[in-house]
Amino acid sequence: MKFNAYYSKVLPLVSSLILFRPIMIITADMIHQQFNLDPKERDLVFQDRVPIQFGLEDDIDSFVKKYSPVEIHMSVTHFFESTYHLVFIDLDASPSMGIATVFDYACGLRDFVMGISPTKDIRMVYSGNRGFHLHVNLSQRLFPEEVKQFLEKVSSYPKPFIGKIDSAVNAINHFIRVPYSYNCKGGKFSFYVDKLKDFNEDLAVEWSSRLYYGAIKGD
Repeated sequence: MKFNAYYSKVLPLVSSLILFRPIMIITADMIHQQFNLDPKERDLVFQDRVPIQFGLEDDIDSFVKKYSPVEIHMSVTHFFESTYHLVFIDLDASPSMGIATVFDYACGLRDFVMGISPTKDIRMVYSGNRGFHLHVNLSQRLFPEEVKQFLEKVSSYPKPFIGKIDSAVNAINHFIRVPYSYNCKGGKFSFYVDKLKDFNEDLAVEWSSRLYYGAIKGD
């Protein structure tokens, strides 16, 4: 895949999220190294990653050309922040759950979280594999202890979920996948699903393909 051409086109679309945040990347070389290791050692490949930052949209193209990323993950906070205006919820489903069922759960959880103060609005992102991320935009900034209290309210959502609801990503300088980033495990690109009423495996593949080929068209 032409990842450099792709990311040069799509990253400006999410510049409001990624500017002035630490960025973590996975490159093709890192993936190759990881899959040639014993499974117990694979996580060691990524322990030496150094956060990258760009502060201007003009930096994006040079960043892509220099590092040739395959996956891109962003910090949950900007540099030097001690409070949050965004809170992230990561739904990682069990393989026993069909993607349509996970989508329905994510939509229900989104509606539930919209009723929790100080939620302002929520964007929902397909992860590119088996899960969804909720980007919860807050109407006021919260300190870490207040985020913890907010997430405790989120965890009171009564519908059972077969898998992991990961809110630990909200620790300072933890990372979550950038929208439109490629997911090596799922083999698809992530993308926003805010407007969708239904979702399934075929649609995930189709939209991922359209996103990629639409971005590199003409290159």
